[in-house]
Amino acid sequence: MDDEMQKADAIRARQQFLREMYLAGFDKAAGFMALIITAGYAAAFTIWDRVDRFLTYSERMLTASLFLISVGVFIGWQIRGQWVLSQQQLKIADLIAAGETDFDALMERFRADGAKTRRQLNRALPLIFALTSGFGALGMIILLIVCAQHFALGHE
Repeated sequence: MDDEMQKADAIRARQQFLREMYLAGFDKAAGFMALIITAGYAAAFTIWDRVDRFLTYSERMLTASLFLISVGVFIGWQIRGQWVLSQQQLKIADLIAAGETDFDALMERFRADGAKTRRQLNRALPLIFALTSGFGALGMIILLIVCAQHFALGHE
C-alpha cells in the first residue's frame, strides 16, 4: 500500500509542477504576444503618420480599414481575456469562502470550467492571431508600397 501511495503522491507532485509550468508559460506567451502586437501597432501608426500625405484617398481609407479591423479584434480579444480572468478570480473567491462540504464540488466545477475555457481560447487563438496580424500586415504592405513608389519617383 505504501508503494501505491508514494506513486500517487509522485504523480500529484508532477501534475502540480506541470500545472505551474503551463500557467507560467501561457502567461508569458500571452503577455509577449500582446507586447509585440502593441509595438507593431505603434510602428504602423507612426509610419502611417509620416507617409499619410503621400497616400491617395482610397489608399488612406483602405489602410485605415485594415488597421481598424486589426486593432478592433485585438482590443476585443484583450477585453475577452480580462473578462475570463475576472470570472476566474470570482470562482477562486468562492473556493476560498467555501466550507468543507462545498469545497470539493466547487473545486471540481472550477477545474471543469477551466478546462472548457482553455479549449475555447485555444481554438480561438489562431483565428485571433491571423486576424490581428493579417489585417495589420496588409495595412503595412500598403504603406511599404507607397514608400517604395515615393522613393522610386525620387521624392524626398
